Parts: sequence; C-alpha cells; structure tokens
Amino acid sequence: MRCDDNLVTCTPAIPISQFGPPSDQTDLDVQFSDVTVGPDGRAYVTWAGILGELPGSNGVPGQPQTFVIRERTETAPGSAVFGPVHTVYTETNAIPFGGFLHANDFRVATYPKSDVTMVNGAPRIFVIWDACTSRFLDTSCQEPQIKLSYSLDPDGTAWSAPIVLSNGGDNYFPTISADRTNTTNNLAAAWFTNYYDVGFHNAQDVQAVSINPVTGNAQGQKRLTGPQSNESEADPLLGGVFIGDYIEGVLIKNRYYVHYNGNWRQIQVLGVAGPPFSGAPPMNQQDNYLAITGLN
Repeated sequence: MRCDDNLVTCTPAIPISQFGPPSDQTDLDVQFSDVTVGPDGRAYVTWAGILGELPGSNGVPGQPQTFVIRERTETAPGSAVFGPVHTVYTETNAIPFGGFLHANDFRVATYPKSDVTMVNGAPRIFVIWDACTSRFLDTSCQEPQIKLSYSLDPDGTAWSAPIVLSNGGDNYFPTISADRTNTTNNLAAAWFTNYYDVGFHNAQDVQAVSINPVTGNAQGQKRLTGPQSNESEADPLLGGVFIGDYIEGVLIKNRYYVHYNGNWRQIQVLGVAGPPFSGAPPMNQQDNYLAITGLN
C-alpha cells in the first residue's frame, strides 16, 4: 500500500510479485519483501522468488532451491504505479528453506534487503543478501557470504555482478542502510557472522562495514560485539532452534545504529514466579541489543 505521511489515506493493496506462463514460475513462491523510499521519493521493492521448494512432500520443502532476487521501482514519486519486474540476480547457492548452517541448527534462509542512495545525481539501488559458498547435500550451507549488487540505471533494469562484502567464515542475515538524512550518499551494512570462531564456526558476532557507493566495495570491517562472542544455543528454552533474523541497521550521516539479539544476559528462568524457580541459578537467554558506531 502507498500511504500519506500521516498514514490516514492509503491505496488498496498493490500486487507486486507476479508469475507468468508455465515456462516462468519464478514468482509462484515468494518470500522476504523489503521496501524503501529513496531520496527521489519513489518506492522500491525487492523480494525473493523461490524455485524448487514447492511442492515438497509431507511438509518438507523440496530441494535443491534457487532464489531469484527481484525488484520493482515506482514510476514516479507517490504514484503507486510500479514498473516491470527486474531480476537482480539468480542465486543458485541460496541458504534454502529446510536448510541450516553447517555448524548451527537455528532456522535460517537467504533474505535479500535493499536501500537507495544518489550516485552522480541519480538514484542507485543496492541489494544485499547471503548465500552459501557451497551446499552439502543441498541443505548444509557452508561458509555463507554476504553479497551485494547495485543497479546500473535509476530504474533497476540492469545490475552489477555480485560483490562479496564479507571476508571469510559464516555470514548471514544482512541489513543495509543509506544515510536516512539524505544529505550524504553514505551507505553501511551489518550482518551476523561466525568469522571470529576459528575453531568451530559456531559462536556468533555482528560485523559492520561502510560501502563505497560508487564501486559497491566494503571498507572498514568492524566487529560490533565481543570480545566474548554470543552462543546462539545458550537459551534454556529455545536451545539451538531459533535465534531470529532480528538485526537492523540505520545510518544517520556517519553514525550507524545496529539492533540485534544475543544471549549474553543471565537471569533466573521464571524467577519472578517465586519458588522453585527463584532458587534456580541464572541462565543465559535472548535479549535485544543496540550498537552505535561511526564508520569510515
């Protein structure tokens, strides 16, 4: 929907994804829509069309899966009319539904996100996503990387080849932000990483980088967590089943605010309920955290 600034008047729901003839079923199975309003006032939407997951059997998704990363651009600011569907990249090594990282068991899948900034006086769309270096038996994701592509024209008709932003290890759940003040073309990204757990690729940290908007290259890798990495299995109730893609970065000029979750804080489980819970030792459990950093 396209709404006014006060969220009083909104358009009807606007179909964004669409699938064509039987020869092109790219958008029959879609996930992970992401929307932004660029500095030019137009809305930009990205999502993933998933091939190979359906129909599956007995509730288990089919394998192997390919994620086709898609984009549509509003034709004019506030028009609520969108141009054609563009393909950003066809990712054959996506982290699949029903898959997992090779050293973690929590739910995870490739999740593209996007933002827009001005380059040489024209809007440039940046799309970021995570993808495996290789997939063992189609479901075990090994050494996932953070990739980025940018549009070669203001509407997203053509795209650059993917650029790898991460520098080794396992990397997943990226977030990207342009300068929200629209006074600079600064751009930053963050993601969860197991890069610092050299021995087991299991413990978790948050990594941030600034991005050169002209080249799309990462610069100034920065670890936002530590020196004690997070143990994603440390929750006494959730165990290693769920950590969540609870990560979002917002860039204000050169100041980057990154929200994420982790298991560092210890409290008694249901301790406020009194005995016998109040007599139990404190245990690690999930909380939300905020890191604030300056980026080069």
